[in-house]
Amino acid sequence: MPYPLSKESPVKVPSARLSLCALAAALAACSSDNNNSFNPRTAKGPDTQCVVGDLANGTTVTGDLSAATACSYPTEYDSTITGLAVSYNFGAAAGKGYLISLLSALNNQTTLIGGTSTAKTVLAYADYQAPLQATMILVPPANTGYSVRVGAYDSTRADTGAYSLRAQTCKVPLGTITDSVTHQDVLGPGDCVDPLGDWEGEDSSYIHVYQIQFDSNSARTLAFVAGDSSLAFNIGGPGFDPYGYLDNSTQVRANDITSASGTFTSKRPGIYTLIVGTTYYSPTSHSYTLTIGGQTPGASRVPTGTPFGSTSSARMHKLRQR
Repeated sequence: MPYPLSKESPVKVPSARLSLCALAAALAACSSDNNNSFNPRTAKGPDTQCVVGDLANGTTVTGDLSAATACSYPTEYDSTITGLAVSYNFGAAAGKGYLISLLSALNNQTTLIGGTSTAKTVLAYADYQAPLQATMILVPPANTGYSVRVGAYDSTRADTGAYSLRAQTCKVPLGTITDSVTHQDVLGPGDCVDPLGDWEGEDSSYIHVYQIQFDSNSARTLAFVAGDSSLAFNIGGPGFDPYGYLDNSTQVRANDITSASGTFTSKRPGIYTLIVGTTYYSPTSHSYTLTIGGQTPGASRVPTGTPFGSTSSARMHKLRQR
């Protein structure tokens, strides 16, 4: 089953690297990641039931969600409602950016589960209905294995049909930002592609991912200057929640930015996720400058109509607007 993304070039999967690991395999465990004892290809997530396979970075897996193979889990938007879901193991390396996207012909949701089999934690969540795609973006703080659940949004449906689940690596231009910084970069071919659904025009975009430290009720000024195409962004958290799905998240988004700034204020302390892309998909490269100010005492959140441009203080999904 093809994975229909909008006007996108194929994701390039890096070729295997020649290393001493292959030669020394009989003597010691070897991995190309930072921690030699960690192999993302064999990492397991906390889910132990209804695990149907592994989701390797740079690949797409397909399946057919059905009552015969799925488990019943409480939905993230309403814990009193259950929906069918199956689980995939996803191994992720510390400091790398990842984009996980789900496409299904019917209403769907995907959930990132961390922790242990006896103490599971929802770290990210997304829902949408086709042809838009539910997406989750993460930069793991440590080498670890997660469970990625593919589920049905509609609890009344016993079988939800075919789906495609994809994992990409995304560029993280800087380490976790703790102070003020100005950074220039270029979005374009070679970057991961955020598929249909996240910004104006319901178009896809190349994106970069940033991690920003916030204290409780602290504010930072974000300033964007676009080179030759209008920019879009989402920031939210704490954690892997740039879209503000989870309870107690703070989230702001904007698009159609050419040169603008505004203030983002956290509710809770932690590392927040910022994704930057272009408002509409373009097959060519586009430069931009991002300036992130130092922390100041908390101010009000960015309201609709600020100099950022077309903004929204909460992401309203097609499903939740019904």
